[in-house]
Amino acid sequence: MAAAMKQEEGGAMDGQPSLTWRSLGTPASELRLEWTLPTGQSFRWRQTGSEPIEFTGMVGQRAVRLRQLADDVQYLVIARGAITQAASLPASGAGSAAATVEHPAAAEAAADAAALRDYFNLGTSLAELAPGWCAACDRFAAVHPLLPGARMLRQDPVECLVQFVCSSNNHISRIGGMVERLCRNYGTRLHLLPGAAAEGGVQEGEEPGGKGEAVAAGAGGKPAPPLELFAFPTLEQLAAASEEALRADGYGYRAKFITGSVAALLAKPQGGDAWLRGLRDVPFEEAAEALTTLPGIGPKVAACICLFSLDKHEAIPGKQAGSARP
Repeated sequence: MAAAMKQEEGGAMDGQPSLTWRSLGTPASELRLEWTLPTGQSFRWRQTGSEPIEFTGMVGQRAVRLRQLADDVQYLVIARGAITQAASLPASGAGSAAATVEHPAAAEAAADAAALRDYFNLGTSLAELAPGWCAACDRFAAVHPLLPGARMLRQDPVECLVQFVCSSNNHISRIGGMVERLCRNYGTRLHLLPGAAAEGGVQEGEEPGGKGEAVAAGAGGKPAPPLELFAFPTLEQLAAASEEALRADGYGYRAKFITGSVAALLAKPQGGDAWLRGLRDVPFEEAAEALTTLPGIGPKVAACICLFSLDKHEAIPGKQAGSARP
């Protein structure tokens, strides 16, 4: 009994991570999953439940289930890759490092919360901004009550860039399949945490939610490719993909743009990931222009990458930006 109480209160025993639903602390005015995840910003989420609404997807090297409540979002990390706790948390002195070593489960939980808050851009309050937007735009004022909690994501720039290269002249369910094949073929495999299946998680290699339940977010309820538990590949991992192999796997003319952009990014003196993240610190026009120097990225795709991963909230992608269709 004491052991059970210790596990419930501490969230883990013997330093092992537990499967604990946690609150993200987001009222409906700040985040609604159904108006944020199935909108063509990211192609790595699948709806895996309906009462309450649940989605399963990836945030970095974490597989996460998200549950929409009436006025909050809960999350459950069901699998993870090789994430070092010290690297996942901001450095704040020797005491913090010691706490990370002594309480790895607590440090991991804090890192999970920070990663999700960053992914959903929760440092920006929609509730504070919406009244001004409603006053400035009659169209927004009419639509806003119908789509509460619709947010822009803050994705990893490499992942966002490659996804939108895949989006060219494409539709959402097919883009999702392309992205998942890249992850399965080149990414790091994530492993279910102990007890994930018992908590309603997914079996490795199966669709989230079990037989036939997973659907591509935004794909009108059509069956989706299995969302296997793989992190999005790094640029170094993507370098193993040849144009010929990608063409054979159904990427068509996009294959040369994927391999070309990967090669160009890897050639950056500071590294491609750092170069992309550095674009968060420059004006939108400069960031978009820099992106269009990469193979396969025109103004529309560049605007999508800027908006969904580079903090350029003034970016307004053109109609059917990226040509992604439902």
